[in-house]
Amino acid sequence: MAGDLPVLDVVVVSWERGDTILDALESVARQEGVRSKIYVVDQGSAPGTLDVLRRLDRSGEVTLRELGANLGVAAGRNAGLAMGRADYIACLDDDSRFSQPDALVRALREFQADPKLGAVGFRIKDDRTLEDDRASWAFPRPLRERAGERFLATRFPGAGHALSRRALERTKGYDPRITFYWEELDLSYQLLEAGFKILYEPTIVVLHKRSPLSRLHWRRGRYYYYVRHGIYVTYKYFRSPGLVAALAAGYLVKGVYNGMTGQALRGTRDGLRMIREVRDDAWPVLEPTTREYIYRHDLTYRGSLWRRLRDEVFEKLV
Repeated sequence: MAGDLPVLDVVVVSWERGDTILDALESVARQEGVRSKIYVVDQGSAPGTLDVLRRLDRSGEVTLRELGANLGVAAGRNAGLAMGRADYIACLDDDSRFSQPDALVRALREFQADPKLGAVGFRIKDDRTLEDDRASWAFPRPLRERAGERFLATRFPGAGHALSRRALERTKGYDPRITFYWEELDLSYQLLEAGFKILYEPTIVVLHKRSPLSRLHWRRGRYYYYVRHGIYVTYKYFRSPGLVAALAAGYLVKGVYNGMTGQALRGTRDGLRMIREVRDDAWPVLEPTTREYIYRHDLTYRGSLWRRLRDEVFEKLV
C-alpha cells in the first residue's frame, strides 16, 4: 500500500524555467518504492510559469512557496528544506530530471545503510548527449576517470543530491550570503565538521538540460561570483590570510588568462568585504579531523602544484 511506503521530501527551486521544470516534477512523480512530497520554491518567475505551478499546487501535486524575487540559490534551498519534515530530502535543479524510477529508493538505502552519511551526490549527465556533464562535476578533475565508481567526497553537485535531515539539523543550513556558486561546498564543510560523510553514488543518475536562456555565462558575471564566494568560503572555514592571498592570486591569473580580469578584481574586492562579516562564534574554524578528511578525499587527488596550475588556473572557461 502507498501509505506504507517511506516518505522523502523533494525540493525544487524554480526560476524562469517553465520549459523544463515540468519534466523535473514528472520524473519525481514517477519514482517507485517511496512517497514523494514535492516542494517547489519559486523565486520570481514570470506569470506563465507561475500559473502552471499554482495549478499544480491547487491540485495537491506539489506544495508551492512563492518568494517573489530571486534571493539566490542558498536562500531558495533553505526555504524549500524548511517546508518538509521527512528524514531525507532530495534536491533537484529545475532543469534536471531523474533518469530512472528507483533513484530515490537508491538514495534512501544509502542513508539507511550508514547513519553517518550526511549527503549523497548523484551522477549528473547531459540530457542530450548522455555524457557526464563536466560543468556539474563537483570533484577533483582526476576523479573524472572514476565517474562510474562510488567514492567518499567533500562536496556534492547542486543539480542532484540528497541530504539527511538529522545531519542538516546539525548545521546552520545554506549561507544566504552566498547567492550563487560555492553554496554546496559551504554546506558540505558544515556537514563534515558535524561528523558526517558525503558519498558520490554514480548509480543514481540525473539528466541535466542546462537551459541556455537563464544560465549565467562566465563572461556575463559568473566568474565574479566564483571568485567572490570562493574567497569568502575559504576564509570562513580556514581563517588563513595566506591561503586567501594565494587563492586570490590564482583567481586573478585565471581571470587574466580567460579575459575576465575585471570580474576577478571585483570578485576579490567584494570577497574581502564579505570576510568582515565572518564572526568566530557563528562560523567555527574546521577541526583537524575535518581538514584531514578534506585532504584525504579531495586534495590528494589534485596532484602537484604544477598539475593544479595546469588544471585549475590555466583552464579555459566556456
